[in-house]
Amino acid sequence: MDTLYPEPSISNSQLYITTNKQGEYVSTERSILKADPQSDPKGLTIKIGKARNYGEYLRASQGVWMIGTAIKFPDKTLSNNYIFDDAVIEYRSYAGVKKAYNKFGRIFKGVYLGTWACIGIPVARYKWCVDQIARNKIKLSKENVLEKNGYCWILSKMDETGVFVHVADHDQKLVGNLGSLLETMSCVRRSLSVVMECAIRLLLNDETNVLQLSFLLKNVTLKGTSTRTSPYA
Repeated sequence: MDTLYPEPSISNSQLYITTNKQGEYVSTERSILKADPQSDPKGLTIKIGKARNYGEYLRASQGVWMIGTAIKFPDKTLSNNYIFDDAVIEYRSYAGVKKAYNKFGRIFKGVYLGTWACIGIPVARYKWCVDQIARNKIKLSKENVLEKNGYCWILSKMDETGVFVHVADHDQKLVGNLGSLLETMSCVRRSLSVVMECAIRLLLNDETNVLQLSFLLKNVTLKGTSTRTSPYA
C-alpha cells in the first residue's frame, strides 16, 4: 500500500465499505458522493496524510511534494477512493494521440483518455472537498480548476493499471464493462456522464510554492452521454 495515503480501515458496520470473497475492499452505494452535499450523512469529512517528496522519483528539476487524502465516513471507516456521482468525462477529438507536455520541470508524453483526462465534478461537491481540506488549515490554489455549466473542470491523471467503463444494473450492481475508457469514448465520440472513482492528492511545487488539488482517475460506471463541455475544450 502506498504510504502517501492514510491507511484505509473498515468498521464493523460495513455500511460504506465492505469486503468481497477475495478480502478486497468494496465500496457500497452509501459511499457515493452525491452532487449536493446537503444529502451527506453527518460526520462525513476528509483526512489528510503525510507529505512525501516525489521530485527525485519523477526526475523533476524541483521538489514535488504530495499529500494523500482519505474520505472519513461517520462510522470511522477510511477510504482512499472517492466515488463521485453525476461526474463527466470530456471527449476530445485527439483522444488516443500522444502529445508532449511539461509538468513540474519534466517532459511527459501523455495520451488523452490513455494517461490523462478532463473530468467535471458538480460545483457544490468540489467546493465541499475544498472546504473539508481547508479544515486542516490548508489553502488550495484555484489555478488548476475552471468552472462552467455548474461543474468544476480539472485535468486528471489516469491510473496506470487502466481505467475501464463499467455497467451497473438498476440495483447499482456491476454486471460487466465496455472496455477501456479510451476504447469506449473513441467509439461513442461523446462525453460521458458517470459515477467516477478517484483518489485525491495535494501537490506542492517547490519552485512555485503552490498547493493544488490533484485527481487520479481510477474507474467509471456509465450513466449515459453528456453534452457538457469544459472551458479547456
